[in-house]
Amino acid sequence: MNPCTLADSASPTSVAPVAPVRTWTRAHIGLTENTMLFVSAANFYKITPEMLELWARLLAAVPGARLLLHPLNDNGSSPYPIKRFCAEFDHVLEAHGVAPERLIVSSIRFPSCTDAGELLKLGDVYLDTHSFAGVHVAADALEHGLPVVTCEGGTFRSLTGAALLRSLGLDELIVSNDEAYLALCSELAYEPAYRAYFRSRITATAVSA
Repeated sequence: MNPCTLADSASPTSVAPVAPVRTWTRAHIGLTENTMLFVSAANFYKITPEMLELWARLLAAVPGARLLLHPLNDNGSSPYPIKRFCAEFDHVLEAHGVAPERLIVSSIRFPSCTDAGELLKLGDVYLDTHSFAGVHVAADALEHGLPVVTCEGGTFRSLTGAALLRSLGLDELIVSNDEAYLALCSELAYEPAYRAYFRSRITATAVSA
């Protein structure tokens, strides 16, 4: 599968909480129900070269896993050169011995954030970005029960994801360095029961909120 086959535009046209116009299955993106799927909706500009390296290392450490990216353009900036991004990421993946078809980059133009969430909730684990951690997209992932792994840094922009998880009592999903990030993501990938444990806690938190 070409990593850029889910195409159109990355930004939803509405942020209003509306019912999705369609639902997604893993079959729609060429995956089985048993495929380990990491997901992220971080803006392209938050996905630094360091993150590309880290995510390539993660895919190398979890053979058979896939990474689905649906970068939301949340700042009104001009469209990002997606083909260039895919080419750069392919180069990094190749250096780590990872086949390019294990990367799926979506640029579908969804009518709302709710519809974007329907795609992202196919995932097993949500990957937050370092340096520019997410808030709204991480919250959306949690709303769908996905464990969110974040790395707490020393700047305000790198603290937001950790602050969100800590406010929900999910401190175990916060790490402080790349090696711990890889270790936790790998553990979640290899241990379905561990993922289910966090899903149940996230769901319970949402119900009690």
